[in-house]
Amino acid sequence: MECRRIIVVTGSVGAGKTTLSRELARILQCRYINLGDYLISKGLTAGIDRRRKSIVVKEGNIMDELKKEDCLIIETIYPNLLSGISPDLVIVLKCDPEELYRRLKDRYDAEKIIENVEADVIDTFTIESINTFGDDKIMEIDTTNTTLEDEVKLVLSALNGSVKLPIFLNRGLDIYIKLNSIRRMLLGHS
Repeated sequence: MECRRIIVVTGSVGAGKTTLSRELARILQCRYINLGDYLISKGLTAGIDRRRKSIVVKEGNIMDELKKEDCLIIETIYPNLLSGISPDLVIVLKCDPEELYRRLKDRYDAEKIIENVEADVIDTFTIESINTFGDDKIMEIDTTNTTLEDEVKLVLSALNGSVKLPIFLNRGLDIYIKLNSIRRMLLGHS
């Protein structure tokens, strides 16, 4: 019987998806795919949403070619596009809003930062992942103060069964207060 492993890594821009995904691919000897880049390279995009600075994906099944892989680490901000697969693990990376702001402030404009911080705060990636894959394979990791080594250990523990899934963080109301503070600062309100 063929041994297959598919791991999806999702979360807001700046949460650490690329770093973790590439390291997991190296350690597990899997193919790493950034889903956005993959869609562009295969001509599966319908264009660019210039206002949101993101790609617009064509409708249809994007997973046929990817299903052939034995071991795959898929990094994405679009977990809902992967409904055609059954991953072994879905990792949702989260980050404190103020730290996420610091990571994004030199890369994006205020609107894009707010969009990404809000998406993280309201659990967009967790909710989309649950709706797409169910909740039994979800593992949230807070990357605010963790090292890459710590994150990899958590993931490997989940894969070998020594950590029971699902794992959800409970960050509370203080996160929403921080979000409002960032929004006011970026939009110039006191």
